[in-house]
Amino acid sequence: FDLYDEKVRPLPMPKRLVMDAALTAYRNVEKYIYPKIEKTVSVSPYVNVRDAKFISEYIQKPLDTIAIPGVDEKEFQNTGYGKYFFYASRFTPEKRFEYVIEAFRKFSDKKNGWKLVLAGYVLNKEKLEYIQKLKELSIGLDVEFKFDIPKEELRSLLSGAYAFLFAGVREDWGVVIVEAMASEKPVISVNEGGPAYSILEGKTGFLVNSPDEMSERMVYLAER
Repeated sequence: FDLYDEKVRPLPMPKRLVMDAALTAYRNVEKYIYPKIEKTVSVSPYVNVRDAKFISEYIQKPLDTIAIPGVDEKEFQNTGYGKYFFYASRFTPEKRFEYVIEAFRKFSDKKNGWKLVLAGYVLNKEKLEYIQKLKELSIGLDVEFKFDIPKEELRSLLSGAYAFLFAGVREDWGVVIVEAMASEKPVISVNEGGPAYSILEGKTGFLVNSPDEMSERMVYLAER
């Protein structure tokens, strides 16, 4: 429900009406479930803050605890710092790959010889239109797309990247950011959602508020 503006509102009116009806029915069913909830656990401080009103109003029970997902550091490594920035996630609009492409275009106006590698999963054919849009936005840039690759290849790309980029819309936590840190990669992320809590500004990465700011931080790292 928190991604309604990004996932439902842009739909053509017929599809949107169907989705609105389905969501309304779903909420009505949920009302009978709330009283049965015995314990609430959130995955990050951000989710705790975001859902505090919902929890108090509907569930009427305090949030019990926060269980932050981690990673096994032994599964990640740093094999060097290649001349490419890396972003991995599902290829869906709420992950905002276009944000990263725009930042890389601005970066490329100042720095030559760098690549942007975008990797992730394609969940269904409806996302192919989004991917085509991303490819068109990448025209003239050194951008490489990697679709549905094995986990081992994903981790290999991460281990050799210069830095990791992230642009997901109000991400609950962002385990991939923790994976990047475990690979000893600096992270440049949008200043919202879970990353605003997991990234130590200037120590483990940077939080930015626009593609312009992201490109500036990319230039800053490239010159180090």
